Amino acid sequence: MALVAARADPSGMERVATALGPKPAAPSVSQRQLQRDGPWILAPGAERVSRRLRAQFPIVSDHWTPQLGVKTGADDLFLLDRACSGSRPAIRGRDVSAWRCRPRRFVLWTHGIDGLPLARLPSELSERLSRHEERLRRRADYRAGPPWQLFRTGLGFAAHRVVWPTSAVASPRRSRAAELVPLNTVYGIATRDALDAAALAALLIPAGSPRSLASSPIPRAAASAASTPRVVRGLPGTAPRGGLGRARPPRPVRRAR
Repeated sequence: MALVAARADPSGMERVATALGPKPAAPSVSQRQLQRDGPWILAPGAERVSRRLRAQFPIVSDHWTPQLGVKTGADDLFLLDRACSGSRPAIRGRDVSAWRCRPRRFVLWTHGIDGLPLARLPSELSERLSRHEERLRRRADYRAGPPWQLFRTGLGFAAHRVVWPTSAVASPRRSRAAELVPLNTVYGIATRDALDAAALAALLIPAGSPRSLASSPIPRAAASAASTPRVVRGLPGTAPRGGLGRARPPRPVRRAR
């Protein structure tokens, strides 16, 4: 992408070419369109479609809040190649593909069902972490409390989640297994139930395949900037304004045999 600028007072009628080549023949958009919040959508007519969607539908942030996964601050201490007592399967960005999570590592889980760090560690966890307490206290996110605590644990406790990688264009995944722990190379949204998770996953990948993410204008906007929470929060939702109070997934289509 090339950005060509000129030092001149704007008249309000400027156009920005979205492809290289002779200026009269190059596709263009209004320069004013690039002043708005959110990612630049350079397809002609996309701004009009975006305004209509925002007027008629709620945005994702009206229902859900994207967030980063769990942060350990010391992956070499907390992440394991094999499961052990007190560990849970961990989801990294590389483990997420279209509609599927394949955890390959495990994280030492040091929090109770109430979300708080355990006051005392079970023996196996203690054997692995107790001798590193000074290092654990030096982690950037540590402030006070048990030194073995993890950070940003919200997605680790959610029963229903939709997750996607932080560093690549890939397909969101509806994560149903409550024991899976999304790590900080994954963004995610915790939903109220499985129906909300299915609806949100369907919104981000309408056709349910990686190709749809690259070809559909709304998912492509979501995929820009590695599908950051800021971009995803602004996507149009699935329930019309003034209609249903919550998003519902589409009914499955039965194929004739």
